[in-house]
Amino acid sequence: MSKLLPGLDANKKPFQTYTIQHGIEHITILVPLKEVAVFESRFAALATKQKSTILALVESVGGKMKA
Repeated sequence: MSKLLPGLDANKKPFQTYTIQHGIEHITILVPLKEVAVFESRFAALATKQKSTILALVESVGGKMKA
């Protein structure tokens, strides 16, 4: 049986992309697929959804902001 994604290296991680609207700004973030459930539950529980707290949450689950 062949690999489903033959070009996928062991070092590459699949990410889920989110676009969050913060005021007039759109923030695009990438979250590793393994951490999506954790990210979504923590994001829903955030008391203040400021840009700094959102980015800290993204970094805590191994994600990153897309430039």
